[in-house]
This record gives sequence, structure tokens and C-alpha cells, in this order.
Amino acid sequence: MPTHAQQVSNVLHEVFGSPSEPRVPDQLADLLDLSQLQQAAGRVASNRPGHTLGLYRRHCAVCHGLSGDGRGPAALYESPYPRDYRAGVFKFKSTYRGVPPTDADLAATLRFGLPGTAMPSFELLPPEEIGALVQYIKYLAIRGELERSLVRHVGEEFDFDPVTGEASDETRLDWSEEETRELVLDEVLPRIARRWRDAPDSIVPVDESLAGADPPSAAEVEAGRQLFHDARRANCVKCHGQNGAGGVNVVDFSDWDKRTHEFIAQTDRLAASRETLTSRMAGTAPARRGLLEKQLAELNAEIGHREQFQDALLPPRVADPRRLAPGALRGVRSRADLFRIISQGVAGTPMPAVGATDPGGVGALTDEEIWRLVAYVQSLTGGIHD
Repeated sequence: MPTHAQQVSNVLHEVFGSPSEPRVPDQLADLLDLSQLQQAAGRVASNRPGHTLGLYRRHCAVCHGLSGDGRGPAALYESPYPRDYRAGVFKFKSTYRGVPPTDADLAATLRFGLPGTAMPSFELLPPEEIGALVQYIKYLAIRGELERSLVRHVGEEFDFDPVTGEASDETRLDWSEEETRELVLDEVLPRIARRWRDAPDSIVPVDESLAGADPPSAAEVEAGRQLFHDARRANCVKCHGQNGAGGVNVVDFSDWDKRTHEFIAQTDRLAASRETLTSRMAGTAPARRGLLEKQLAELNAEIGHREQFQDALLPPRVADPRRLAPGALRGVRSRADLFRIISQGVAGTPMPAVGATDPGGVGALTDEEIWRLVAYVQSLTGGIHD
């Protein structure tokens, strides 16, 4: 009898194939180009002069992992860790906070890299190779989102044996079952695809008429400085420190590290419960120990499974707010980019949004106030340079 993890893996393969041999379901034919995916997937090779195959393994897998899980062999030695594409969450983009990036956003990150991180620039790659990598990153992200949705589904709907991890009820996530195909093809996958399909229509508008002078005037910089330090308004000083100099003792995590931190903390709590349960057993009459022994066996099994899984996780790292000094800006090639980052925050990190996070919404700050923060950050970081 397959475990739920195996059931999810089987369904995922039916829909998307494998990272080495990708498939594109009909529901995503307008989003993913199979020929480009095939160029990016698999082993590095060439079948004609000037045409390279296996682009993802050649350029990306060492950090981001073969499945896009952010756990490539070099990941442990990098800070911040490489992106886990499977969550579909990307830091630097032009779209609203909860919306996936556009193809142009992904291509820009590939072309320019992220200064101060292990993410290099691939500006020298031909445009068609950049395009193939963009398609493959989208494929890994959408595939990963489906995987996470199915994991949540089986966790909420199905029962499993806590000792063996095997399914223990009659319900199965089986591709041969019409109910499973309807769940995936008619419900989950279209919902994921819609987010990516709508991304180009969800770009945060930027009103350049409110931007002010470039370089900013002294009055604009001062207005931004006051907002930056105002605890009741922008309150940027809380994390970035006085005048953006850092040094604030902030203990927080990105979403990726937070999940790992919470998983480890829960394992520690279970271990403490085991010690308590063991102590109780010592003072219990032999005739009444049966239930406690069963509870202890289940607890030991759960802790064992968690510790085995935990060994494969990257140690959680505290999110370090940016010190706003020359060369500190990431994902910024124009004032519009900086406006969007301040407006929407940085998805997946503690950096919050201060602008409206959806069309027609109301943010904590007005667009004009965000532009003043842009002016102040420019003054701290030495401007914006392509």
C-alpha cells in the first residue's frame, strides 16, 4: 500500500513528468513551452552547434537543486539560501505582493543577478537560453505549487498510520480514480495556472509624476527621512536602524526558514513530551501501562520520522534586514523598481508592504510618501545604477 507521499509523487509525475523529462498538461499549454523546457531540462549536452541542452543543470541546479527545492549541493554555504521555487514565491518582481512574477521579472533576475548574494548575472547568455530558463523556473514553481496543494489535501482529508506512514483508510489519491483527476485538472491546477496567467495584468502601477527630482532634492530626502524614522508611519528604522545603518537585533525568519524553525521547535516539544510520558510510566502500575506504552510507541515513531526528515533540512537562518549602504540594493535597476519594493515589501520575508497590495486597495502610505522614502533610500545607497 503506497504512502501518501508516494501517492502525491505518482500524481505529480502523471501531470508534469519529472524535472528531467517535463510534461506540459493541456491546461498550461499557453503558459509553458515544451520545447524550451526540453532545452533547459536533463543532462548538459548539445545536439547541434551553438545549441546547449540541460541549461538548468549547467547554470542553476548546484544551488537551487534538481527539483527547484533550493537544496543544491552549494546551498548550505550560501546566505541567503537559494530560492525554493516550489512555493511559487519570489522576492523581486513588478507585481502585487501575492501575485507571481512575470516572465520579464524572472528574466531580469537572471540577467542582472542579485548583488551581495550567490546569485550571479547571466547577462552573457543568449536571449533564447534566458527564455528557456525562465520557462523552466515557471515549470518548477507551478509543479511545486501543485505538489504542496496535494500534500495539504491529503493531510486534511486522509488518515494515515502514524507509525508506518501508510494510508489507513479507503480513500486514495490515485490517478486512475476520476475523483483524483477532477481534483487536480478541474480544481487545483486551474487555480494555480490562473495566478500565473494573470500576473502581467497585476503589475503595480508607478506614477512617475510623483517621483520628484532625480537626484532627489534636499527637501524630498528630508521628508523621506522623517517617514523612515516615524514609528507611527513607515517605521523602517525598526529593522533597518537609524539612518539605515542596521545593527538592530531583529530575530525573525523568511517564510522558508520560519517553516524549518517551527518544525524543529515542534520536534523539540514532542521530545519533551516523551520525557514527561516516560516519567509517568515509571510511577504507573504494570497493569495500567498498556495505554501509555502505546502512546510512547506512537510518539517515538513520530519523533523518529521527524528527525529523519529534519536531517535533510538546511539550518534556519535569521533574516538580516538590509543595511542601506552603497551597493546594498537588490533587484533594483530603476527608481520604479525601488518604489515597487518599498510599496509591496519583499514576498516571503519580514519586509512588509506599505502600499496597496491589490488594485484599488489602500496602503499604509500614499504613493507620494513612498516616493519620498525612495528619495531617502537613494541618498543612503548612493543612487541607482544599471
